[in-house]
Amino acid sequence: MATPISLAFLPYVFLFLLCPLCSLKKGQTVAANETTKSCFRNVNVNSLLPSSVCDHSNKVLNKASSLKVVSRYGPCTVTGDPKTFPSAAEILRQDQLRVKSIRAKLSMNSSTTGAFDEMKTTVPTTHFGGAYAVTVGLGTPKKDFSLLFDTGSDLTWTQCEPCLGGCFPQNEEKFDPTKSTSYKNLSCSSEPCKSIAKESAQDCTSSNTCLYGVKYGSGYTVGFLATETLTITPSDVFENFVIGCGERNGGTFSRTAGLLGLGRSPIALPSQTSSTYKNLFSYCLPASSSSTGHLSFGGGVSQAAKFTPITSKIPELYGLDVSGISVGGRKLAIDPSVFRTTGTIIDSGTTLTFLPSTAHSALSSAFQEMMTNYTLTNGTSDFHPCYDLSKHANDNNITIPQISIFFEGGVEVDIDDSGILISVNGLEEVCLAFIDNGNDKELAIFGNVQQKTYEVVYDVAKGMVGFAPKGLTVEGKETTKKYFRTIKVNSLLPSNVCSQSPRVLNRASSLKVVNRYGPCIPVTGAPETINVPSTAEFLLQDQLRVKSFQVWLSRNPSSGVFKEMQTTIPASIVPTGGAYVVTVGLGTPKKDFTLLFDTGSDLTWTQCEPCLGGCFPQDQPKFDPTTSTSYKNVSCSSEFCKLIAEEAAHGCNSNTCIYGIQYGSGSTFGFLATETLTIASSDVFENFLFGCGEQNEGTFNGTTGLLGLGRSPIALPSQTTNKYKNLFSYCLPASPSSTGHLSFGVEVSQAAKFTPISPELKEVYGLNTVGISVGGRKLPINGSISPTLIDSGTTFTYLPSSTYSALASAFQEMMANYTLTNGTSGFQPCYDFSNIGNGTLTIPGISIFFEGGVEVEIDVSGILIPVNGMKEVCLAFADTGSDSDFAIFGNYQQKTYEVIYDVAKGMIWNLSSPAPVATLNGHSKGLNCLDFFMTEDKLRLISGSDDFTVKEWDCETKRCVGTLEDHTQNVTSCCVHPQLHSIITTSEDNTIRLWGPENRPRRSLFNVTESPVRSAKFIARKHWIVTGSDDKSIRVYNYETRELVKEFEAHSDYIRSVLVHPTLSRVLSSSDDMLIKMWDWEKGWKCTRTFQGHSHYVTQVVFNPEDTSIFASASLDATVKIWNLSSPAPVATLNGHSKGLKCLDFSMMGDKLRLISGSDDFTVKEWDYETKRCVATLEGHTQNVTSCCVHPQLQMIITTSEDNTIRLWGPENRPLLTLDYGLQRVWAVGGKQGSCQFAFGCDNGITMLKVSMDVHSEASD
Repeated sequence: MATPISLAFLPYVFLFLLCPLCSLKKGQTVAANETTKSCFRNVNVNSLLPSSVCDHSNKVLNKASSLKVVSRYGPCTVTGDPKTFPSAAEILRQDQLRVKSIRAKLSMNSSTTGAFDEMKTTVPTTHFGGAYAVTVGLGTPKKDFSLLFDTGSDLTWTQCEPCLGGCFPQNEEKFDPTKSTSYKNLSCSSEPCKSIAKESAQDCTSSNTCLYGVKYGSGYTVGFLATETLTITPSDVFENFVIGCGERNGGTFSRTAGLLGLGRSPIALPSQTSSTYKNLFSYCLPASSSSTGHLSFGGGVSQAAKFTPITSKIPELYGLDVSGISVGGRKLAIDPSVFRTTGTIIDSGTTLTFLPSTAHSALSSAFQEMMTNYTLTNGTSDFHPCYDLSKHANDNNITIPQISIFFEGGVEVDIDDSGILISVNGLEEVCLAFIDNGNDKELAIFGNVQQKTYEVVYDVAKGMVGFAPKGLTVEGKETTKKYFRTIKVNSLLPSNVCSQSPRVLNRASSLKVVNRYGPCIPVTGAPETINVPSTAEFLLQDQLRVKSFQVWLSRNPSSGVFKEMQTTIPASIVPTGGAYVVTVGLGTPKKDFTLLFDTGSDLTWTQCEPCLGGCFPQDQPKFDPTTSTSYKNVSCSSEFCKLIAEEAAHGCNSNTCIYGIQYGSGSTFGFLATETLTIASSDVFENFLFGCGEQNEGTFNGTTGLLGLGRSPIALPSQTTNKYKNLFSYCLPASPSSTGHLSFGVEVSQAAKFTPISPELKEVYGLNTVGISVGGRKLPINGSISPTLIDSGTTFTYLPSSTYSALASAFQEMMANYTLTNGTSGFQPCYDFSNIGNGTLTIPGISIFFEGGVEVEIDVSGILIPVNGMKEVCLAFADTGSDSDFAIFGNYQQKTYEVIYDVAKGMIWNLSSPAPVATLNGHSKGLNCLDFFMTEDKLRLISGSDDFTVKEWDCETKRCVGTLEDHTQNVTSCCVHPQLHSIITTSEDNTIRLWGPENRPRRSLFNVTESPVRSAKFIARKHWIVTGSDDKSIRVYNYETRELVKEFEAHSDYIRSVLVHPTLSRVLSSSDDMLIKMWDWEKGWKCTRTFQGHSHYVTQVVFNPEDTSIFASASLDATVKIWNLSSPAPVATLNGHSKGLKCLDFSMMGDKLRLISGSDDFTVKEWDYETKRCVATLEGHTQNVTSCCVHPQLQMIITTSEDNTIRLWGPENRPLLTLDYGLQRVWAVGGKQGSCQFAFGCDNGITMLKVSMDVHSEASD
């Protein structure tokens, strides 16, 4: 049983087909004959034992929507590897776990209104690391990674391949654990897991991997807890260092690889390396983002350092006791109790210092009093006081009062000049770099801006923090106290030059520290690509962090050290599915998988490669989503994720949804996705929502997962309701050696009798039981067995104690002729039938009566169960232990019945592919060109076809408003004027046509040549049209006067395309002569450059939108080349495709410039412009790729192909959808800039589509 829901379902009809259709001896599928009632049955005693021979029943399998059902333990198992049949005690134990979990779940949800309460991956609030990065080595062989270091965090983690849950961008390659010989996942029974991820360790077996999760103020990481070799320096290598291998990460980590945790817990780096570094480390933060500092471990303590004790009031963090503040040498009149009440922490990750209101008011007032020579400004709501220092730019120097903070033990920290003022808006607004907490009750934080230039020494072993001025690490010189400082005013502004500081880097255990936003950042060497946050953004990040500290500490005022977020599997557990399995197909191409089916669970899931979290054994290969062209991860912002995994959707961007379910004796954790589900050859469901399990455990006995047949919208009946009308049935085999079936959309038998589903158990299929009879005698039970849950996954029928006692007593009374045994715990009465041998015995029949006059006679196979061979055979019913628990009608008693679930009035959830906004029919042949444009505030679409026509479509009405029929051959291209909205089209009829929207009179024919014209473009600033044709010539026309301006032979072979530079007087032409040429119309159309390098036809040329002095070209030689207008040789050649290229596009993906190329090798490649490397290959098309484009706002790649499909690819190049609207080959794509609307030209028409990152369509028109 799984997802409890509280949607207001109407009472549904529940059906029993009283004729036992699955019986091998009787039963019809539509009609049944009445048989003589017998209150006692004759059975063969050996039939109580399992058989080793599979007896296949073909009955009803001729139904198209039927599946063969087999016991997962018997000889009919589809894997050909029968499992050891569990003992009755083991079955009972599993049932008890399941029943217990059902009770727990329903009791938890008895008063709630939430839907979809499958276990959620919760990410509670902790905090986020700071602005400084260091480079360390991970793995064997070692690879370097830049990590933010943070004294407020414990766990060290990095982003890991394959990053299935989605990762933030980083400059380095992600860590790949499969390439390291020293990487080891940690068991969920390990001590680190028990501490950092307690919930992940619950109900754990030693073989399962530990899952961790941490949510910061502005980011999060979820992944696998592991050990790896950490290299600080060549001489400092730590094996088996506990790290987090982040598989789902988000936030503002500024392209670093993760975080280095320097906190106080046992998993933090200081504790893990204490045998070498003695729990001693220090750092000196650079005075500016353009300089460097260091992070050091172990070593000698500076004589100049003065120490203050770490307070015991805040055991989770580095807490200090502040005793005072001075400004300009004057101690402020602040009562020390102001700081004692709130407490203060020192933190490398918080930028500014946050003070209680009383302290901040005294500080700002004193500072303002001493800055009267400078012009005050209004400042911002968060900074005060602020000054306009712009008029002092040429003076260079201003004078500011010194600020000192005093800590317990007589430690005075003189704040460096760089930590006193902060530039908020250049020199026009420079403010005091301290922040008001807003009251005197909140925690004070000593931020990293005020720590700059100090060697801050953390002697954790001795419980002290020391400050050595100016980063002096061994000895320091006392200097004369200055209460006022003279500084250069321009030093308040950031520098773009990195000033390397070699200080203390000769120490073996030191690391260079850089600001993650400054020019010293070690990755990529391109600081101009780094987006430096504004002061307001820094403040917002700090406020998030401060808030998370406050929440964290308020929740854990006196608790231990492992307070990173845990991936929790809450007590709303659900039971493992039942003993019956079916085989369905998943993926494209389809692969068969054997799943347990379960009416008590909603989510269908299967184990997935690479199964990083550990999987239980299964007989078939695991599902590999990378080999399926129809697999799509579901966004955590989708409605489905919000319902099934609510916490995973909190703070979501475009990342993948993570789900989790814990059963009574197992669990699954993985990614919510959609895939093609095949029930039968004629029943194929695209975009079926399922779970791709990456960490799974339990007793699933060689199956691959579970098929959810529950009542929620994500269960199979709801997802397939359009075809099956929320109607399904099953007939369970009478024994493990026979087969039954699971059918969908069945014709309801006339022999079926109905009972309503009880409204008391809204999350599951509940029935109202009104009585039980034994041997034809009704038991006096007084309605104590309502409601009753009917469940395919629970083996036995569980009855309230008084009902069970009445049943057992009556049965025992009627079995007086047989030898009673003591029985086992949980079963009674039990009998010794060993002396009967091959004979027969007579047992009383048992019937259960449901509301509506429905009587279900239990098959003989559901009355007795052999517990210990023939020596101990017991009544196959169990006691719930009290009369207050609901009853469960188990699958053992359902055997041989066709049990029909009619849930036709349930909620309908449409999980189909996006319906097209419209399909535009009108062309009789394939489309070659499409373009959107606006005219008179109306959105229009232009299309050109091999049927010789050009059509204009109104995008609102979806109607054709104009057809140009003047061409006499295929239309090869179409182009819209950027202002006038006139249209030019080219054709193989040797002409170009100029025409206006909606059949306006303005039409012109240009008889260009005696050869086809392939390309034409407007040069709007000159009122020209430039054309390229198969006669190797370029022609230029004035579209106002219709005059030929220029004509010249440009190439030695066909001209494929012409491209106009957006600002310069240049035109590029590409040709089958393998050349690209540049023509300057200001120089009389002189060829000013020939670009040579391709070895086959040049098919497309595109300018770099970020730098139009750069362009790229695609060729049938299977390469992309990048060129600079100033050089005839290519800047770079991008190799990777195996066949010719047909399409090329530049676009920004995040903050990275990318090139997208599509090829006849059926693939699309994404190239990083800066590194000139292929960063992704998009595989899935099965024929030539015909077009490709990028939607920069959605960060979505759109590709089309001769395989008849349109493919949408999301962030991290994840396939989102494969769309086939039955219009045959797709040749062209057009997109409206700034819009989510696209048009696709196919052999048999045009389809218009609106897309979003959830890939939900607009209403079909």
